[in-house]
Amino acid sequence: MSDLTPNVLIVDDEPAIRDMLRSALEREGYRCLCAAGGEEALSILSQEEIQLILLDVNMPGMTGIEVLQRVQDSSSDAAVIMVTANADRDTAIEAMKLGATDYIAKPFKLSEVLVSSHQALERRQLILENREFHENLQEKVRAQTVEIRQQKDTIDALFLDTIAALAVALEAKDRYTEGHSRRVTDYGVMLAKRVNQSEDFLRELERGGLLHDIGKIGTPDTVLSKEGKLTAEEFEEIKKHTVHGWAIVKRIRHMSDLVAECVRSHHERWDGSGYPDGLRESDIPFAGRIIALADAFDAMTSTRSYRNALTVQQALEQVDKFKGTQFDPALAEAFLELMNQDRGSGGNILVVDDDRSVTELIQASLLPQGHRVVVSNSGYQALRRVVEEPFDIIYLDLNMPGIDGAQTLHALRELRSDLFVVIITGLPDDPRVTTMMREGAVSCLPKPFGVRDIIAMTSKFLKEKKERAGAA
Repeated sequence: MSDLTPNVLIVDDEPAIRDMLRSALEREGYRCLCAAGGEEALSILSQEEIQLILLDVNMPGMTGIEVLQRVQDSSSDAAVIMVTANADRDTAIEAMKLGATDYIAKPFKLSEVLVSSHQALERRQLILENREFHENLQEKVRAQTVEIRQQKDTIDALFLDTIAALAVALEAKDRYTEGHSRRVTDYGVMLAKRVNQSEDFLRELERGGLLHDIGKIGTPDTVLSKEGKLTAEEFEEIKKHTVHGWAIVKRIRHMSDLVAECVRSHHERWDGSGYPDGLRESDIPFAGRIIALADAFDAMTSTRSYRNALTVQQALEQVDKFKGTQFDPALAEAFLELMNQDRGSGGNILVVDDDRSVTELIQASLLPQGHRVVVSNSGYQALRRVVEEPFDIIYLDLNMPGIDGAQTLHALRELRSDLFVVIITGLPDDPRVTTMMREGAVSCLPKPFGVRDIIAMTSKFLKEKKERAGAA
C-alpha cells in the first residue's frame, strides 16, 4: 500500500486500548491492524507492509522489547512507538537504543498519540528518502545538495520536537513543573545569546535545557509528587536525577558533551556546595552554569506544593543576592541586565494558545522586559494553572481544540473575578469576541500582531492593574 495511506499496527493485550487507538487513528485516515500479542504482531508483519507500529511494552508472553528486537532484526522499516504504563529509565534507554522512535507513557492523551504518530511517520519518510539518496549518491550529489540541507534541518527539528515531547511527558508526572523545561531552555538560550555564544552552542544548549531533568524518569513518583517539603532521604533520592540523566544522554548516539554537561551540572554551585560532583567556579562546565541559573530562576517564580511563587522582581533580587555563591557572578550580572532588573515591571503572564509560533512570539517579546511567561496549550490546562497561581494578565486564544476561548473565559470567571484577560484571535469580528468582552475580557488583540503590540498591551494593563490595586 502507498505511504499516502499508512498502515499502522497496534500491538496491545488490552482490547479497550486497541479499540480506542484504532478508532482515533482511522478517523485521521490511517489503515489500522491490531494484534493482542507479540507472535500475532510478527505474523502480521510478515504478511503486510507496515509503516508504523504502536507497541505495548508489558504483554503476556513476548514483551514489547522482544518484539522491537525482532522488528529491528527483520527487513521491516516501520517506525516504532513504545507505549507503556511503566515509564522507567532503563526501559526507555533500552527502547531508544534498539531503535524506537518515541516512548509514550500511559495514561496518554489521544492528541499526543496522533502528534507522535505523525512525527514518527514523517521521520521514517525522511530516513527512507535519505537512504535512497545515498544509494545513488554519485548521480545526485550536485542536484540534491540543497535538499540534503533541508532534510537535515527537518530531521534536527523533529529530533528537537522528540526531546521536547519527552520533557513534557516527564513533567506530566508532577503538575507543579509543567512547562518547566521549556522555560528553563528559553531563559538559558537568551542568557547565552547575551554573552555572545555561537549558534552551535545555542543549538546544543537548547537540547541540554530541554533534557536537563531527564533523569527524573527514574525518580519514584511518590517523591516527585509529594505535597510538602522532602525529607533528607527523599532529597538524596531526587539528587540522583543529575547522574541518572547524564547516563541516559551519554548513551544516545550523536548527543554532544555539552548536552550531557547541562544535565549533570545544573545543580552545581559557584562556591562548590552543589551536587553531584561538588565542582566550584570555572571547574563547572559553562553550559551547566547557564542552565543552573535558568533552572533556579524558573523554580523561584513557579508555584510548588510546598511554597508559593516569588514575583519576577523578588526572584531577580535573589539572583543578585546569591551571585558569587550559588551563581557565576558574571552570568548573574548578564541575566539581571537581560531581565531589566531595575524596571520593576515583572508581570506574571499566562498565554493560552495551541499555536506554538504565537506563544514563542509572546515569550520572545516579554521575557526580555522582565516578565515571567507561562504557556498553556489548551483551555483545560489554563484552568488548572489559574487554580494553582495568580496571573496578572492572561492572553487567551479564541479558537482552540477542546474548549474554545469563550468557554475557557466563562470557566475562568467562575474561579476568579479579578482576571485581566486579553483575547488574541485572527477573527476579531467573531460573535464570540463580543460575548467574551461582555464577560469581562479587557481587550481584543487581532492576529497577526508584532512585538511592539504585545509589549504595549502588557505595559498598559499592568499599569491599569496597579492603579486599581492602589485605589482599592
